[in-house]
Amino acid sequence: GLAMLAEFLGSLFIVVKYLGGTYLLVLGFMLMRARPADVSAEAGSGVTLLSSFLAGLSITLGVQKAILFYFGVFPAFIDLSTLSVADVLLIIGITAVALGGAKLVYAYLAVRVGRVMNMAGVAITLNRLAGLIVMGVGMYVLLTAG
Repeated sequence: GLAMLAEFLGSLFIVVKYLGGTYLLVLGFMLMRARPADVSAEAGSGVTLLSSFLAGLSITLGVQKAILFYFGVFPAFIDLSTLSVADVLLIIGITAVALGGAKLVYAYLAVRVGRVMNMAGVAITLNRLAGLIVMGVGMYVLLTAG
């Protein structure tokens, strides 16, 4: 895709590379200077267990790749014509426990990372490191643009 675009744009693509490299430099500089937002427990004080469950369910069901995966995999391993209602409920339960278990692990790790990020200087150091990386990529793009 990009090779075809570069061939189509010709010398204009070099200008796009310079603009992209400059944008990355500016973005990295802004990231280095950014101060992390103060994340406190008050932000989530109005969250209920039901709203959290519904948000997680909608995010999980909104991932089309997962839905297509199950549509493709289940018929390969399970004869759908012989399933009873109990079998379908068992499959739904196993899938919910597997997906829910993984999501619970992610949520637990997110809470732990959030606590570490609130420690003094960690978020600032990570912002500066990310800014340096983005600026490095911008410099690479600018140096290889010609």
